[in-house]
Amino acid sequence: WLSRVSSKPGRTQDGRDRWVALAGAEWTRANLELDADAAASALLGAFQACCTHRGVAILAPALAVAHRWRFALPACDSGATSMYDSARGLGAAGDWLRGTRVEDAYLSGVALAGRVLGSSARAMREQ
Repeated sequence: WLSRVSSKPGRTQDGRDRWVALAGAEWTRANLELDADAAASALLGAFQACCTHRGVAILAPALAVAHRWRFALPACDSGATSMYDSARGLGAAGDWLRGTRVEDAYLSGVALAGRVLGSSARAMREQ
């Protein structure tokens, strides 16, 4: 996944392009033990290959840095979009249940709200 950070409003500081490349889960599992410099080099190579494949010329970067967030994407494959225990009145929601984007956090929160409200409505009907 690639994002051209410098294309966002207010993000251009010195006229240089800034890109963020996020590796997918499969690549990360296969390269988990790479040190930060080796990971940066590998991802930069993939970025350059992607640009070349699309006919986009890029300059050599002034800086390429890798941050390895080993536990940034939990392996949650339950299929749940939120969690709620109506007996305890305890719930959890977040992007980690649906994906990696802010929309996932929002939709998870909406799903949890629906479960809480649905549980409250059922409890009121049963009284």
